[in-house]
Amino acid sequence: AILFSERRRSVFIFTFACMRLRLSSARHRIASYPPRRHSLHRCGVSMAASSGAGGAGGLVGMRHAPAADRNKDAIASVLARIFEPLPVNGIVVEVASGTGQHVSHFAAMPFGARLVWAPTEKGTGEAMENNLMQNKYASKDEALATIDAYVAHAGVTTNVKAARLLDVSEVPWNDFENESAAGVFCANLTHISPWCATEGLITGASLALMPGGRLAIYGPFAVDGVITPESNARFDASLRQQNSEFGYRDTRTIIQLAKENGLQHSETVEMPANNHMLVFQKE
Repeated sequence: AILFSERRRSVFIFTFACMRLRLSSARHRIASYPPRRHSLHRCGVSMAASSGAGGAGGLVGMRHAPAADRNKDAIASVLARIFEPLPVNGIVVEVASGTGQHVSHFAAMPFGARLVWAPTEKGTGEAMENNLMQNKYASKDEALATIDAYVAHAGVTTNVKAARLLDVSEVPWNDFENESAAGVFCANLTHISPWCATEGLITGASLALMPGGRLAIYGPFAVDGVITPESNARFDASLRQQNSEFGYRDTRTIIQLAKENGLQHSETVEMPANNHMLVFQKE
């Protein structure tokens, strides 16, 4: 009986030590990235909601968004077509990169390997304080470190720039003005951020894109003022109840705003799970 008890005690100590080692390793990975300087901005811009550390397809100790894994291939199939005319080594700015799962996936694909991706994230802010963001990042440094970790894990550091801070509502965007970008991509931002974020996305992209550049906006919308199916209408109502500045944006309003900023609407692509991709080209 004593021998059995000692063996159980040894197993317990070993298991506890392993758990501490994994936790320490995860913290070290986050801390190993160099700190970035940042400042606070006025418009609360949300990132894609994450489910917390780890998860299927994720990295131990890093944030993981299951929705990003579910929609990344569908999004990639559209981006491969609309970004095909972009020049080799053209810069594609990803606004509100979230965890970095999207950019690390796209950059590894044939269409993405010929481009240079620039992921961005605000990281923290007013929008992330609401109930939708219970797993918000502790700091902006952690948000950027997570993106960089996914990129490194995917082995695409050669064609993906280090993640940088960007408040999309602050126009022009630092480092991306003067028609320096060939493309801009943004997913799941417009409905979970104030309207000033969508305004900044459109006006900022119009300044950052070179002539002929492409803007792609993915997410749920009120298409021509109509929200379907009923489940989407209920979600829109719940968003507005939690934050009066949130909610599905009308595609007509976005298209008109884009037109006023020199971005021609080329198509609206139906996507899985009642989402859409709005595609624009700079005139």
